[in-house]
Amino acid sequence: METRFPQERQRHILKQHPYMQPHLEKVRETFERPDEVTPSQSDTTVSRYYRKYNLGGLGTKYICVVVKQEKGDSFVITAYPTSKIK
Repeated sequence: METRFPQERQRHILKQHPYMQPHLEKVRETFERPDEVTPSQSDTTVSRYYRKYNLGGLGTKYICVVVKQEKGDSFVITAYPTSKIK
């Protein structure tokens, strides 16, 4: 199933995490080719996709992409850098 990454979600990510602007393509790469995927503890339809990058001034971090999958649809909820996999 292909994961959608609509413009509205990209705007949401940049509003919450403006420093992610130069890394939006890494967000797509993360959910397409993750290093690791973990399930949400609170929602069985949500997974977190992780891939490690050197993010310049932010240092080496994982990009975490939160993806919701339900009824034949898969889409990005949000994305952010993190030091640890949860």
